[in-house]
Amino acid sequence: MDKLPVTDTVTVEIVEPPISQAGGATTFSFHASQMLKPNINLSSVARAVQGLSPSEAIQRLGAMFPLVSPPQIELIPSWWPWLPLLQFRITIKV
Repeated sequence: MDKLPVTDTVTVEIVEPPISQAGGATTFSFHASQMLKPNINLSSVARAVQGLSPSEAIQRLGAMFPLVSPPQIELIPSWWPWLPLLQFRITIKV
């Protein structure tokens, strides 16, 4: 699965202090990192779960993606037993 960088998450840490060489060059070691998020096609996710019950949608999403925790599904109204049949009525937050 492709990954996208998360804005404002780059960190740089100097691991070893700079060492100046006789010829004028300076060397040092550093560690750089950035958080990544999965590049998910939200439209395909909505298509995959439309019309399903929340438990079926959770199972399908778990089969589609390596999830750390189960997805949270909120139905409006809360007593309605299925996700909407129309894809544009499904809102996905990553």
